[in-house]
Formats: sequence, C-alpha cells, structure tokens
Amino acid sequence: MILALDPDDKSLDVFLTEGDAISACEGTDLEELLIEFWINEGKSLKADFVKPNNKSVFSVISRTYRLIPNFEGKSLIESLDYIPYNEGNSSFNSTDIIRK
Repeated sequence: MILALDPDDKSLDVFLTEGDAISACEGTDLEELLIEFWINEGKSLKADFVKPNNKSVFSVISRTYRLIPNFEGKSLIESLDYIPYNEGNSSFNSTDIIRK
C-alpha cells in the first residue's frame, strides 16, 4: 500500500499498489507540487525519475518515475497531525485507523 499527501487539499490518498499511486500522481504534478509518499509501514518515499519530464514552449510530457526510499523525509506518523482527511480507500478512511 502507498499513501500520498496531496498538498493542494491536504488529503491523504491511499493506493493499493505503487503502480496505482504513480498512475494517479503524474510526473508533471511532482515537479509543481510537493507530493509526499509513504509505504504502509510509514517510511517516506520519493520520486526517482527514470525518464525526466520533457518541457517545450507548447507542452509538457510527463515521463516515468518510480518510488524509492527517502531517508531524509518525515515518517507518516510525524505527518498525520497535519492531514485532515483521507481519500481513495474505504478501509483506511481516517487518520486514526492509519495510525494503528
């Protein structure tokens, strides 16, 4: 399971797989927004671009990334106090459930 903090609305999105998280969080979004990721154990992850985004005058093409450990990132537990609600998975619909 992968959790991602959407910085726009401060919601925690819950994804069953890394692929689901990557599909929902496009590479172009990661350049503009500071999306934070965690694995279900609460360890921080970050985007590692395999192919960087391609920018031109007229368009931006989102490229491929993977999620790797972010040893400098905050743990999920440290961040839960700043997250008002969750989205995307009815099994984990509150920060209290995730905290357990």
